[in-house]
Amino acid sequence: REEVGEYFANLAEEDFARAGSNAPREIIVTNEMLYNFPVSMVEQFRKLGMPVEVSNGKIVLIGNKGEYVVCKEGQTLSA
Repeated sequence: REEVGEYFANLAEEDFARAGSNAPREIIVTNEMLYNFPVSMVEQFRKLGMPVEVSNGKIVLIGNKGEYVVCKEGQTLSA
């Protein structure tokens, strides 16, 4: 009985981060990651504050930057 109680006391399901929670780790987006998204999503990335543009039919970071830091560990998420 104690084992079962201890098991459920320590049980925690992972969940997606939500606005107001703290970032568990640093998140970095690279140009290679952005290549997988359709060009129609460029405005959604811009609304989130990402400096992106369309180049040769692909979404890329502005200024030939290789990566963009979305958030740092411990930072409070806003969107």
